[in-house]
Amino acid sequence: KKQNLIGISMYTDNHTIPSVFIEFNFASTYMVKEKDPDNARKKIDVTLNYERHDAIDIEEAKPYLLKLFDGAKCVTANGKVEIKVLNKYGIGFDIIDDVNLMNWLLDVSTPSDLKSAGKRELGIEMASYEDTVGMKVSNIDWNKVDFYEYAKYGAKDAWVTWHLRAIFRKRIEADEPLLQCYLNLELPLIKSVAKTEMAGVEIDCNILNYMSKRIAVDIETEKDKVFDLCGVEFNIDSNKQLAEVLFDRLGYPIISETKAGGRAVGEPVLQELAYQGYPVAEALLDYRQLQKLKNTYIDKLPLMVDTDNRLRGG
Repeated sequence: KKQNLIGISMYTDNHTIPSVFIEFNFASTYMVKEKDPDNARKKIDVTLNYERHDAIDIEEAKPYLLKLFDGAKCVTANGKVEIKVLNKYGIGFDIIDDVNLMNWLLDVSTPSDLKSAGKRELGIEMASYEDTVGMKVSNIDWNKVDFYEYAKYGAKDAWVTWHLRAIFRKRIEADEPLLQCYLNLELPLIKSVAKTEMAGVEIDCNILNYMSKRIAVDIETEKDKVFDLCGVEFNIDSNKQLAEVLFDRLGYPIISETKAGGRAVGEPVLQELAYQGYPVAEALLDYRQLQKLKNTYIDKLPLMVDTDNRLRGG
């Protein structure tokens, strides 16, 4: 589900102005469980719409935001995402530091997220996003969200970002090779990667649909090959039935067991059996490879492209 920008949090080096969170009107959807009108004992998922109207429309705020960000040198915590989000509204800015990136460069073994760094470096406990909205992030009913607490959450993020910047930048500057790597390689890559993900890759859905039909024929061919080698037809996608055919009917050796104590028929087992020269195992591996190619990639990619037939990063 897609939703509009909810708000922007900011903090400046003008310490007479506190950290702020600008709230925007936005629309979203969420799911609720309701009684099935055809069966009172059952519940069904119903999609509901949410719209906020008591903040400011981003299009109304845009002229001020454009002026604010014009020539701005910004410190970010997740610059790539922030570039991509604001680009949707025609707003650009330059990044002079990114605290999550600096944190990671200083110690790749240390959690590089803002909240972990805020607690470790500043002694500040920061609520999680899920705790702030009071429900699972994947299904937010914004009618139940305390927007004052939400604004405080956003404003604190900006404040912590600014104050972590001073700490991490000082440490980076103390290591000249690391500083040069950061300034000349890692920091410029933020914008480059963001631009690449926004541009996306063109996908020819017609070719993929054609490939899906062709590979479906190949899958059936491999399935028939398995049945011929086994001398019986069965549900080839049932691990239980496959184990019965391989180990009971054909007498193949048991390679390993599942956690539940059953006879394993996963890819490592089939690879070992194929290595030992059992032909059914090799045919099964070919079948599964084609199935995965079709179900995971060929059939899924057309569902993920945008209206301009381009696939973009998350």
